[in-house]
Amino acid sequence: MLFCSYITKSTLIVVCSGTALYAAVEYVLGSEPFFAKQVMPLVHRFTNAETAHRWGIVLAKYGLTPPFGYNRVEYPELETTVFGKKFRNPVGLAAGFDKDGEAIDGLRRSGFGFIEIGSVTPLPQAGNPKPRLFRLLEDESSGIPLIVPGRHGNPELTEAGTVSRISGESSDLGIQEAPLLRALRREGIINRYGFNSAGVGVVYARVKKTFQADADVHLGVNLGKNKASEDARLDYEIGVNYFGAYSDYLVVNVSSPNTPGLRGLQNKAELQSVSSVHCISLSALLLHQLFYFIFQLLTVVKAAADRISGKKPVVLLKISPDLIESEKKEIAKVVMDKRYGIDGMIVSNTTISRPVDLRSKHSHEDGGLSGKPLKELSTQCVRDMYRLTSGKVPIIGCGGISSGADAYAKIRAGASLVQLYTALVYQGFPVIGKVKRELAELLRRDGYSNVSEAVGADHKR
Repeated sequence: MLFCSYITKSTLIVVCSGTALYAAVEYVLGSEPFFAKQVMPLVHRFTNAETAHRWGIVLAKYGLTPPFGYNRVEYPELETTVFGKKFRNPVGLAAGFDKDGEAIDGLRRSGFGFIEIGSVTPLPQAGNPKPRLFRLLEDESSGIPLIVPGRHGNPELTEAGTVSRISGESSDLGIQEAPLLRALRREGIINRYGFNSAGVGVVYARVKKTFQADADVHLGVNLGKNKASEDARLDYEIGVNYFGAYSDYLVVNVSSPNTPGLRGLQNKAELQSVSSVHCISLSALLLHQLFYFIFQLLTVVKAAADRISGKKPVVLLKISPDLIESEKKEIAKVVMDKRYGIDGMIVSNTTISRPVDLRSKHSHEDGGLSGKPLKELSTQCVRDMYRLTSGKVPIIGCGGISSGADAYAKIRAGASLVQLYTALVYQGFPVIGKVKRELAELLRRDGYSNVSEAVGADHKR
């Protein structure tokens, strides 16, 4: 009896130790299947969405993201220059993950080519009441065919990881975990955070401490307005004053569905007004073109110019995917007009629409929908804005990216860079390396020596 008991305890110790060692090794190596099949499902089962989000920030903050694996691998094909800045790869982190700039250094080491924090509001605000973040877990297993256009526009990727070439032959791209893509194809989340923010004071201190003008991972700051603010221009102007000298780019976010009246700023009159304020703040040379603002903002403009010390940060406009054609045309006119100082666009924010095939019990929650259900809508928006601006305005494509194929589709539609966020919720940090690896493989497959060659390829055939 004692002997049996000893064997049982010994076996238990060996099994537990072996399991712990296995988990530690897989974690450190950033194993894609380990995270997607084991770590993230456990997180989903035992924590709510916002708590898990908080854990992710803490892991990044203290440098506990996987130190090895494909995340740390860079590919020469993915180096690109956009906005006059060199990016080591075109895959970035979208705003919304690190809202308050807590984990900037850790996220820089996680494999991204650039990271974006925020949205940051002038005054601290708590956002909407909890719960306000919802995973669409019931939709994870619903699959749809995945099409990746080849260089000549032929549909070539018909199942995750399987390429049907122009000749009709099929072969594996070497993309690991192809079945995972099939299982996670409808991954999505709905959020109605409502611009919860620590405010510019707290975030500014963190950004100033970590910002490096020559860093190889660029930093963007997404600017938002306070919920109760009556003057959106002043809110955005405050953001420029604080972060203009300590960021590689600034984002005018006028497309969140969770702040009352915010999307209304996307109409042309309001947008011209907001962007003109940025134009003044960022370049004294344009003051004479905007004389009707000088008397109101002269003091603020001078202070902003002093802080920026002649450095004009890149200013991007983030738009909604729910715009109709006429609204897209009006926005295209504004971003192409040099008077308003907009250097590029992020396309797109979350959507308030809901695909009819969503099955999750949370699918009807109020808020913005992101992830795979947004992919096609956002890609079409990228395609439209690229066409309407004749490819002259750089676009960052965002919405539904969780594989190299998704990133490739956005790039071919007209995006020079891409961002992801929801994919981290379902696949963990190793998804960064996976997207980069698969994107490089797709570029090589189609004969592109650099990702910039594929930008807007769908418009050229």
